[in-house]
Amino acid sequence: MTEPVVIGFGQLKWVKDANTKIVALAATTSFTNTGYDLEESAAGAAGTTYTVPVGKQFIMLWFRPVMNGASVKEGFYLNERYGGSNYRKCAYGMNAQADDPVLDKSDIQCYFPFQAGSTVNVNTYTASMNMTFFALGIETDV
Repeated sequence: MTEPVVIGFGQLKWVKDANTKIVALAATTSFTNTGYDLEESAAGAAGTTYTVPVGKQFIMLWFRPVMNGASVKEGFYLNERYGGSNYRKCAYGMNAQADDPVLDKSDIQCYFPFQAGSTVNVNTYTASMNMTFFALGIETDV
């Protein structure tokens, strides 16, 4: 008997089947408070904005914000962008060290579902903050 292939992150696991896959997202460039839709890239291909396919949902399970430069206290909003509007999933504050403008935050486990047709959007509190963002999640049937 073959063991099932399990995918997920941390305590959250799914049995991998033809309808379930891991999706890795990233901000491939630094961004500020103008907002940025995260991208998915295939091997050897340029990144493209990830939009949750029809009949699917994306469940973000992990993210890592990386602060590239900021004043002392900054943060970001994680949004579900749908139909031209942002719907806030979370707000997260960060405290940059004055002597270390590059601050790599710890891995953050979460459970944020995104509906079909939406994108994962991140923006910083202020234009003075510059960051990149990485995320992992599961794309599965609704």
